[in-house]
Amino acid sequence: MMPGGGDIITKYMEPNGDGIRVDSAGFYSGLKPSQSYDPLIGKLICTGKTWEDALSLSVKSLNGYTIEGLNSNVSALKRILDHDEFK
Repeated sequence: MMPGGGDIITKYMEPNGDGIRVDSAGFYSGLKPSQSYDPLIGKLICTGKTWEDALSLSVKSLNGYTIEGLNSNVSALKRILDHDEFK
């Protein structure tokens, strides 16, 4: 969906807490993935009692998801979650 880029993960921190699950590829700060790495760094799953709860937790979790050194689609996902038609 978006071009890759970057050669070393300089900072990596996954969100955590109730209703938050991250299925990740085991990335960590300092890792230098191979050039053929899958750009799907992780999958963020957020749940709530209502759609609005899950949406709010998703936005909060994306704000707390730190990925530096590699390109990610975190900012694109935030824009999608904030779009009126998506809500």
